[in-house]
Amino acid sequence: MKGHRALALALLFGFGALETVFLTASLTKFIHGGYLTLGLTLVIFLIMVVWFFGNRRRLRYNQANEQISLLDYRNQLIQLSHDDHLPVFATNLVYLAKVDHQHRVKRSILYSILDKRPKRAKVYWFITINETNRPYDCNYSIDMLGTRNIVEVQLNLGFRKSQHINLYLRQIVTNLIADHSIDPQYSRYGITQPRQVGDFKFVVQNQQIMDLASNPTMGQFDRLLIGGRVLLQNITPSPAIWYGLAFSDVLEETIPLFTKPATDATLTNLTVHHARTPQRNSRQP
Repeated sequence: MKGHRALALALLFGFGALETVFLTASLTKFIHGGYLTLGLTLVIFLIMVVWFFGNRRRLRYNQANEQISLLDYRNQLIQLSHDDHLPVFATNLVYLAKVDHQHRVKRSILYSILDKRPKRAKVYWFITINETNRPYDCNYSIDMLGTRNIVEVQLNLGFRKSQHINLYLRQIVTNLIADHSIDPQYSRYGITQPRQVGDFKFVVQNQQIMDLASNPTMGQFDRLLIGGRVLLQNITPSPAIWYGLAFSDVLEETIPLFTKPATDATLTNLTVHHARTPQRNSRQP
C-alpha cells in the first residue's frame, strides 16, 4: 500500500512539474492573442455551469410543488373530454412532457389544460422523448392509465434517428385505433376519405424569468442561476423547430416558472371599509 502511494506521489510531482513548465512557457503567448482562447473557454465553462446548476436549482424548487401525478387528475380529464358545454379545442391535444415512472408531469401542463381556459380534446397525449445510446433505435411504449382518452407515450429514439414527432405520432395513433385502444376519429371533410385519424394540436410552453422576484424564499444566487438557465433556454431553437413541428398546428404558451402562487408572511390586513354583508333569502327559515 505504501509502495503504491509513493509511486502515485512520484507520478503526481513528475507530471505536475511538466505541466508547470508547459504552462509557464505558454503564458508568454497570453498577451499575443492567447487571452481570446482563455476568454472563450471561460464563456463556454460559464454557460455549462449555468445550464447544469440552474436546472438543478430549478428542480429543487419545483420537485415538491410543481410535479403532480396524472392519476390524480384522470377523472377531470375524462369529464372535460366529454363535456358537451365546451367547444372541442382539438381532436388530439399533444404535450411534449417529461413523464416519470410515477406518471408525474409538470404542474404547468395540467394548469394549461384545466385552469387557464379548459381545453377540451378527444384524446390527451403526453409524450416523453428518450434518446438512446444505440444510433437507430425507434420504438415506443404506451400507458393508457386505465382510460381511452389519456395516452402516455415513452418514445425511444436513437441519436441518429429523426426527431420529427408528427411522423411517429400519426403512426402510433393509427396502431392504437387498430388495436381498439382508442376510438376512431372520423372526419366528415377531407381530401382523403375515409379518414380515421383526426387533427393534432401541439402545445409548447415557454417560461419567463419575470416571476423570479415573486418568490420570497429564493436566494439571490438561486435567482441568478435559474434566470440564466431560462434565458439560455429561450435563445436556443424552440421545441417546435427541434421536433419538426414548423408546419404543424402549434400553440406556444408563456407560463410562469412557478404556477403555485407564492405568499408573503409579512402582508397584513389593516382594515376593510364599507363592506356589505350578503342578504339572506327571505324564503329560507
